[in-house]
Amino acid sequence: MSLSDELEAKKYHWALLIAGSQGWWNYRHQADVCHAYQVLKANGLADDHIIVMVYDDIAGDPNNPYPGKIYNKPGGNDVYPGCAKDYTGDDITPATVLAVLSGNAEAVAGVGSGRVVNSTSCDRIFVYYSDHGADGILGMPTDDFIYADALNATLNTMAQANAFKELVMYIEACESASMFQGILNPDMGVYVMTASNSVESSWATYCPDPEALAAVTAAGQMPGAEPTALGTCMGDLFSVAWIEDTEDESISDETLGSQYRAVRARTSNNGTFTFGSHVMRFGEQKLDEYPVGDFMGPYALPPKVEAEGAEVAHRSEAGGDGWIHAPQRDGLLVHLMHRVAKAEANGENGGRELDDLRSALEARHRVDRSVEATVRFLVATGAVGEGADPTGEALVSMIVNDRIGDPAGALLEDWDCLRALVAAWRERCGRLDDYGMKHTRAFANLCNAGVGIEEFRAAAGQSDCQAAAQPMPADVILTT
Repeated sequence: MSLSDELEAKKYHWALLIAGSQGWWNYRHQADVCHAYQVLKANGLADDHIIVMVYDDIAGDPNNPYPGKIYNKPGGNDVYPGCAKDYTGDDITPATVLAVLSGNAEAVAGVGSGRVVNSTSCDRIFVYYSDHGADGILGMPTDDFIYADALNATLNTMAQANAFKELVMYIEACESASMFQGILNPDMGVYVMTASNSVESSWATYCPDPEALAAVTAAGQMPGAEPTALGTCMGDLFSVAWIEDTEDESISDETLGSQYRAVRARTSNNGTFTFGSHVMRFGEQKLDEYPVGDFMGPYALPPKVEAEGAEVAHRSEAGGDGWIHAPQRDGLLVHLMHRVAKAEANGENGGRELDDLRSALEARHRVDRSVEATVRFLVATGAVGEGADPTGEALVSMIVNDRIGDPAGALLEDWDCLRALVAAWRERCGRLDDYGMKHTRAFANLCNAGVGIEEFRAAAGQSDCQAAAQPMPADVILTT
């Protein structure tokens, strides 16, 4: 490709990369996004056509044994240098994300860089999101959630305004299929791949192995950039699958469909599901035949140069890849258990670390107990379940744990009801955190059963949710 052809091709590519979390235990999300940025830039996307949203509290976190550096895989390169930071900190909100995606510069005037996806009907857009999710929502670092109806409405509006030629979106989040299932219009040039189906967790990967700590301590030296040194998961399974696949394959030859199949195989441990999740596709399926390079860069990556002496992880073709994996919502527990193991490996009693771990486990238990108590109150008072089969505790368990309704359809029709119930819970009990947000499934079931906002508010108020609302403090430091 000549220089003039490259410059011409760059004009028609846009990318929006979003990390929706903060905190050291969520390290992997910002690492995913910065790694994706490096790959897209190396593939030829122009800097002024890549927009990045990262909270930006990881490189400088006191837990970081490599200050100013971020790694997304063991033995890999530092992905932080040059990683664009158009929107950071509290500027990353649902309103900002949707405004930037839809090209609404007026809505983000004075916020972050103010840059938006300023695309036309000639342009192809790639969107990548990495964070926690739940039924019908995607997380944000501090603000409310992105709801499925709002995201799909934005895509519809963009399509009607001819704001893109085609748009590809990859979503790393638990229950991420619920953002599109039964909602996304399949005939408007949008192609979506999600890390999980609508009823399961997505998975973190490259997580620390407590059993490795004794050897590290005995060696008396810090290993290279890898999970044991960091004490937190370095990446997400779906995310590193597509990012490393994009690095390894020719993006001029590989299609979106073949990448889907490769990512699906790795994310499911070659279909065994001994770990991992069900990767899903939605939208315009004919885009399966399009080269990955149509969305991730006008030309293929040059040969990779890994860190000197590094033992780099590549995907396993035969199953079990040797790395530690964990469900997304257990990321904090993985970090805290690592702190306990590290204290013990250093000959300490780990008292503070054990207290922090117990506190996190108790906080999860209280949230679960409070939601169950809220639903139980509604069942007992007849606000939900009258004439239903099953009844009593069986019905409570079904509402809390099961996705009730059409398994292939949309989560619910009344999205304003879900927003109202989430807002009422926040008012009574505090913000749903990375773990607690899983209970939007129960809230959606209550909406589908016709529970009113005042009935729900009263039920939430009688539970012990005030005790359940306290997340782990953001200043938990990895002791050395």
